[in-house]
Amino acid sequence: GESGIYGLMMESRYHSFSRGINSRMLFPKTEFERGIRMGRKAFVCEGDSWFENKSRLKSIPYVLRTNRLGGRAPYTNLNYASGGDWARDVAENLDRSLDALSKYSRHQLNFALSAGGNDLLDQANLERILIENPRGDFDAIDPEGFAAFGHELSDSVLSIFRRVNETSPGIPIFWNGYDYPVASNIGIRFFLFQLAGPWIYQPLHDKGYHSVDEKRDVVRQIVDAFFSLQEEIVLEFRDEGGLVHLVDLRGVVQDEADWGDEIHPSSQAIVELSRAYRAQVDEFARYPVA
Repeated sequence: GESGIYGLMMESRYHSFSRGINSRMLFPKTEFERGIRMGRKAFVCEGDSWFENKSRLKSIPYVLRTNRLGGRAPYTNLNYASGGDWARDVAENLDRSLDALSKYSRHQLNFALSAGGNDLLDQANLERILIENPRGDFDAIDPEGFAAFGHELSDSVLSIFRRVNETSPGIPIFWNGYDYPVASNIGIRFFLFQLAGPWIYQPLHDKGYHSVDEKRDVVRQIVDAFFSLQEEIVLEFRDEGGLVHLVDLRGVVQDEADWGDEIHPSSQAIVELSRAYRAQVDEFARYPVA
C-alpha cells in the first residue's frame, strides 16, 4: 500500500544517509594509528547497524574503542560499517576495508563483520522462511525457504571472507550472530517520520502468530536457525583454510525493555553485548606490530 511504499522510501533514504555519513569516517585514521602505537588490538570493521549506528553509543566497535567497558579501551578500529546494509551490500562495497587492510598490513590487523541480520529480517525473506501458524507445539521454520535464503547469504558472506583473506592472508576474521530481538512493532522514528522498520511484528502477525508468547518463540527459532546457518558457513570457509571465529551473542540482553526498537539494543544493552563480544574475541585476536 501507499504507507508501505512511503516506508520503503524513507528506509532507503536513511540507509543512503547512513552510508554517506559513514564514508567520512567518524573515527579518524590518526586515532586508529595512535591505538596501534599504544598496542591495542586493531580491527577493520564492516557490516550493519550493530557495528554502525547514528547514535554511536549503540555500536559495538564504538564501545570497544572507548573506555565504556571500564578502564583502558581494549581495541582500536577503522569502522566502515553502514546501518541497513545487507551482506551483499557489504560484499559490493568492500573496497575501503580492503584498502585499509592493505595499507596497514604490516601491523597485523583483525577483521570484524556484522552481517546477515538485515537479510534475515527482510519482510520478503521472513515470509518465505516462516510457515503459517499450525498452533500448538511447532517448528515455525520452512526448511526449503530457509535453505534458499541460506544459499544466498552464504554466497555473499563467503565472498567477503575470501576477498579479505586474499588481501591479508591468514587474518583472523570475526563474524557475530545476534541476540533475540523483540517483536514490539517499534521502528526507528525521527519526530513524526518513520525512518526504518518495524521489521518483525507484521510478518509474524501475517503468518498467524498473534500472541506475545508465539512471537517470542518464533523469534528465538529464527535467531537460532540463523546461528546454525552461520556455523555451516564458518565451517565451509575453515575447510578452505580460512581463519574465522563465530561470536555468539544470544541471550545477553535479558530484559526486553533494553531494546530501543525491534532489532536495535539500547545504549546500556550494547555495552553488555560488547563485553560478551570481547570475551569471545580476545583470545583469538592478534596484537598489532607497531
